[in-house]
Amino acid sequence: MTMFLTLLLAFAPIVIVILVLYLQFKNIPEKVERVKVIEKNMRVDYTLRPRTRKPYYTYFITFRCPDGLDKELLFSTGSNLNVYDSIRENDRGTLTYKEREDAIRRMKNEKRHYNEREFISFKKDTSPKP
Repeated sequence: MTMFLTLLLAFAPIVIVILVLYLQFKNIPEKVERVKVIEKNMRVDYTLRPRTRKPYYTYFITFRCPDGLDKELLFSTGSNLNVYDSIRENDRGTLTYKEREDAIRRMKNEKRHYNEREFISFKKDTSPKP
């Protein structure tokens, strides 16, 4: 029983963060925009795993929207990383995502607030360029 409580307490913060993120985006409507991929980034952080000193990788893509605003979205784990790998800089296509409405006001002209947005999908244009 002690082991169970120890594990429960150890993973409680992770579960709480996931639950908060889920609830944060649950009722927000999806946005769909035609975009161009401006930049792909991978950031390495060693502070998130101080005991093991193993790197923690986070992956981001910056999309340029028709209004000229750049929006950076986080590609965390699992199937999103497969999507991240398939997208190239200068790709054009249709981005589906969610964004908190108050985020636009709070981060005007600031793209690096990825926690305000949730990636859903990106469909590349397949038509040949003229």
